[in-house]
Amino acid sequence: MTKRRYAALTMVRDETFFLHNWHRHYAREFGDENLFVIDHNSQTNPPQSVIPSLKNITRIPFDNPAKDKQAQDRRNFDHVRFHAISDMMASLLHYYDCVIYNDVDEIFVTDDTMGLRQYLDSIPEIGNRAGVGVELFQHTSDTPFDPTQPVFEQRKHFYYRWNICRPCILTKPTLIGGNGAVGPVWLDPKLLMLHLRFVDNDELFQRQQKRLLAYSESRGGEASRWKLSLGETQEKMDAFWARTPAEMDMPHYEFLDECIPGYRDTEISDATFKRQKKSPRQQVKLDHFFDQQVVKLFWKYRFEFPDRFNTYPS
Repeated sequence: MTKRRYAALTMVRDETFFLHNWHRHYAREFGDENLFVIDHNSQTNPPQSVIPSLKNITRIPFDNPAKDKQAQDRRNFDHVRFHAISDMMASLLHYYDCVIYNDVDEIFVTDDTMGLRQYLDSIPEIGNRAGVGVELFQHTSDTPFDPTQPVFEQRKHFYYRWNICRPCILTKPTLIGGNGAVGPVWLDPKLLMLHLRFVDNDELFQRQQKRLLAYSESRGGEASRWKLSLGETQEKMDAFWARTPAEMDMPHYEFLDECIPGYRDTEISDATFKRQKKSPRQQVKLDHFFDQQVVKLFWKYRFEFPDRFNTYPS
């Protein structure tokens, strides 16, 4: 088993809730000294005030990029943001074997009793790797979410979000985007990318209210969810619970074998698989290589994590 150096990176702005979860998870896996936070012009809650033990914080004291200081073209916001993140990852890869990026309301976990580090160490060549996107929700019987405690002890309802199978585990410098990356990517079914935006309804609406205000002040990109109204946010929650409950034990293994046969044996790129959905050629967005008919059949279901997940590191 290979012993590697790992770093985890995120980018925040006035984040008080999910930063606790991101820090708890990755500090346990990799140690505080290997966690890196980009503070994108926090005004009220800089990350060091939320997690005093954070050691590596880079502050950007501006909202908008140098070439668009007045936010005239907000379509460029995320484009520039991910260039900056990719450059930071490339710099860290001079000293680390593997760098992992998540938005602060996301974490990578494994469908295994092994923790993330132990699992990645078991892979001979990690390459640039993606996990399976999973969106979690709060059930009416769930207590409020505590970001200082493991996720799987608190939440079990989810659906698969194929468009967030994000290739953000890197061993080679590349340009990542919101949901894709330049260059070939491994899709690993044992890695789950948990998106936690909906795990606590009270926090969800408070956070969205703050983002709406920030968006009205020309902060945030045109393509971001910052501009969603509270009603639109509620509709997304309602749409989840309208899905058909399915009693299946993590069926994404069989789904992916049907959806993109042969993906376990080779990296996904235009050289190895045919795109099933039109998209810019420079980025590999994994769900664009999936059989779209199979995706439609699977899209209507919601699931629960099996009981074994209660003991998994999360």
